[in-house]
Amino acid sequence: EFRRVLFRSVWSFGENKYGQLGRTTKGKTDSTPVLVDGLKDIPEGSRARICCGWSHSVLQVELPGGENAFYGWGRNDKGQLGTGNSDPVSEPTLLFQNKNFRSVACGSESTVAIDGDDKIWGCGWNEHGNLATGCKTDKLKMTKTLGAKVVGPPGLHDGMTVIAAGGAHFFATKVS
Repeated sequence: EFRRVLFRSVWSFGENKYGQLGRTTKGKTDSTPVLVDGLKDIPEGSRARICCGWSHSVLQVELPGGENAFYGWGRNDKGQLGTGNSDPVSEPTLLFQNKNFRSVACGSESTVAIDGDDKIWGCGWNEHGNLATGCKTDKLKMTKTLGAKVVGPPGLHDGMTVIAAGGAHFFATKVS
């Protein structure tokens, strides 16, 4: 799991064809870092980590009380932001409300998350069954995965589940 660092601000640069930089100026490539607006209400003392897919981004903010908030922006044509539709999101938008997620990972065109009960959820591109939902249909909302129980190395009885996402696949394991 990535180390969560004290949140200060988010800066972005590079290609913004799909709004993946969190700005309204889509299509503009920028080689100079620019502050991402829309994150000013995050309380001081919060910790954060960010993950990036091919053309979408998700910011996880651990609030001072220990709860998590997730903000996303960018391409959403496959439902990779879990908003329930396929509309692009050019500015940071609060995601996954009413879900008890504790961690997320971005694949190229998908997002996977772990909830407080170590259940794994996914949304977005699912052409190869890469979200483990039992079908090959893209998911516009977070959908619980099916399949085997996540286990760790022999002898590990009480671990934490972590996830990593790739192009058309993801991994989950327990670690001590």
